[in-house]
Amino acid sequence: MELCQYPYQGKTRYFTIEAIQIPIVYNKYGDHDPVCDSGINVGYNAREQTVGIGESKRYFWRADREYGACILQSFGDMRNHRYHGLFGAVIVEPAGAEWYENFTKKTNPFAEQAVITAPGMESFREYVLFIQNGIRLLDAQGNLIQTARGL
Repeated sequence: MELCQYPYQGKTRYFTIEAIQIPIVYNKYGDHDPVCDSGINVGYNAREQTVGIGESKRYFWRADREYGACILQSFGDMRNHRYHGLFGAVIVEPAGAEWYENFTKKTNPFAEQAVITAPGMESFREYVLFIQNGIRLLDAQGNLIQTARGL
């Protein structure tokens, strides 16, 4: 796999995004390399950046400071993908932070909510909440599910 060379020599975290039936890309916020890892195939990009069905691609984010929450979305169909649930979030915490599950106190950087501890800071609780409306749900036969029927 070809990797881009970054001038920044700090710690790099790697995330692998598994492909489903549409291209997946990360958000436009934060530090990133729009030539090598934007995930968008528009204009005169130097190479194919989307992920094929059954394939995976590793995207790189550089987090040189605490960004807070950053939304992830697909640029393959910006009008429809988020209404079908293709979105997510990455939260960039302070340097040296540790993530703990609320009640078990086990370390878990992927829990839906967590207690965060970081050097020189008071511990805090954090979670991500997504609220979505207008979702178009279909059953296995392709029929629209009437989610608001009887309301």
